[in-house]
Amino acid sequence: EKVSSSPLAHELYYEMKRRNGMTEAEIEEKRRQLEGVLITRPLGWYFEKLENIGFRSVEVINSNAVFPTLMAHR
Repeated sequence: EKVSSSPLAHELYYEMKRRNGMTEAEIEEKRRQLEGVLITRPLGWYFEKLENIGFRSVEVINSNAVFPTLMAHR
């Protein structure tokens, strides 16, 4: 899930896109396409929601820039 994060974290994400061959124009176009459509939440929000619905253990098992993977157990 894409989470909200600091400007520095987003810059690291954009740098990864550049290393993978995306142009500045492509990066900016994608950012504009998602603006107001993709609603991100802070990582803690996901922990809180999962715990509130009954998961006893929630942890990050992988993370790539602004995309952490969570594992939750009941």
